Formats: sequence, structure tokens, C-alpha cells
Amino acid sequence: RDYAEALKWYRKSAAQGNNSGLCDVGFCYRNGTGVPRDFAKAIPFYLQAANQGCPTGAYWLAYSYEHGEGVEKDVKKAMHWYDISSKRGDSDAAEALKRIAAAAAGKKQPRRR
Repeated sequence: RDYAEALKWYRKSAAQGNNSGLCDVGFCYRNGTGVPRDFAKAIPFYLQAANQGCPTGAYWLAYSYEHGEGVEKDVKKAMHWYDISSKRGDSDAAEALKRIAAAAAGKKQPRRR
């Protein structure tokens, strides 16, 4: 597998504003594929894709905020981007919203003795 060659083509695609290319470059940085792993470098690619209407970019941006990968952990921002991704048809984002809401509801319940 020639990850450097793949990354070259993903970057060309991303430079043209292609959402798949943007997300693919983000994935390369996230996973350390063809480049050193660097969550922070993935964020601008996910953000651009998300701002262009890509549910996948919005999902991974949300995931990054939820887990503090490349950005400061921020559950409100995570929920915002999961909501956008979900409204664009991403079922994983919808599940993430349910999971976060359930966790928040569980924290609000009084402790039983």
C-alpha cells in the first residue's frame, strides 16, 4: 500500500473542495496513515467538509469535540455537530446524540441509597 501516493490524491481532491477528499485527508491525520498522527491537523479538513454540507465531516468534527481529539473537549459543540450530521442523514450521529442525552439524564437522577 502506498499511503503517501493516496494522500497526494486525497490532497488534490481536498484542494478542489471535494468533501470526500477533505474527509480522507482528515482520516489520514487522525489515523496516522501516510503522515504522523495529528488529530489537530484533521480538524480543518472536517470543518470545511462539514461547512459544505458533508454529514461525515460534521460527524468526525463532533466526535473530535466529544473526545477532545485535536480540540478542547466540548460536549455542547459535539452535540451541535452531531445534530447537524444527524439532520443530514448520518445514523451514527443520531445514535451519538441519544447516547449523550441518556448519559446526561443519568447524571441528573438522584443517587439511590
